[in-house]
Amino acid sequence: MIQANPQRAVEAFEIRYNDDKIATRYTYNKFIADKDLQIVLRGLKLDPTAFWLLTLFCYDYALDRCGGLKFCDSALDLINRFMAVVESCENSDSAKSQLTIKSGKSSMTLSNGRAMTQILQWIKQGYDSIEDKEVLNNFDKTDETEIFIRSEESNSVLIWYFASLMRYFFELNPQYKGESKKCDGLSLSKNMLISTLIYNLGLSRNPSFKESDETIKGFFKQYKNKKITTLGDIYFI
Repeated sequence: MIQANPQRAVEAFEIRYNDDKIATRYTYNKFIADKDLQIVLRGLKLDPTAFWLLTLFCYDYALDRCGGLKFCDSALDLINRFMAVVESCENSDSAKSQLTIKSGKSSMTLSNGRAMTQILQWIKQGYDSIEDKEVLNNFDKTDETEIFIRSEESNSVLIWYFASLMRYFFELNPQYKGESKKCDGLSLSKNMLISTLIYNLGLSRNPSFKESDETIKGFFKQYKNKKITTLGDIYFI
């Protein structure tokens, strides 16, 4: 799930942690002082300090990944999408089609069917005459605006992604489990633990996250097939 070089991701996290660059009001002291939370961690046989670092890394990585960059469409991608529109115009009533071009303050909208048909034919002929279309897939590496665009996922997706990272840790490490479902009357549900962290970290101020794990279960169900396409500024290595 971590789309980065693992060792460099650890190094980046170490630097950010030591330089106090990870923005959260939920401090280590608050984490350790939470008696109920510490009881749950002991019940799951987790080392508190190590788990704190894991939590903070997943939090920082999720923030970076969900508020990062996306690859721009290449020139070929954009042209292919335009050609799909051209073909749809050819197969439909040209009288209902329009072609608009803008340049600065100048613009023109063409709706004459005969003119539209002729222009679209010229465009198609020009496109078909290009022998090596893959050249249009290349980016100008000196201009990052041609390669990346700024993108940001919703807060709901951020919550789901952080929770998914934490849950993945437990899937990889099934040895961290309690001998019973409760410890001193507290639930040892991993979903409940993750849900509590979501509230404590300030990812959501909805109190339902600290009351039960039903809300986070809904997030897992809602975004079951979600794919994160953004790339982080910090951990994209």
